[in-house]
Amino acid sequence: METENKAVFESAIQVKSGEYRFMVKESPRSGRYLLIEDVRIKNGKSRVERVVVYPELIEGFDAEYQKAKRVLSGL
Repeated sequence: METENKAVFESAIQVKSGEYRFMVKESPRSGRYLLIEDVRIKNGKSRVERVVVYPELIEGFDAEYQKAKRVLSGL
């Protein structure tokens, strides 16, 4: 019997074409991880793209995000 991964934290950002969902989930096999979902709604149909970020990648993910943020802000 497969058990569903439990959400520990959930948040969402609404955008014009759908929403971005951020969840920290707990898996019996993998432990905690960050799940980011890009949900796009068009003509009544939804499309979901998912990115999973495991704890060992969070610092690297954050470092790359900070670099991109500086470039986007022109610093």
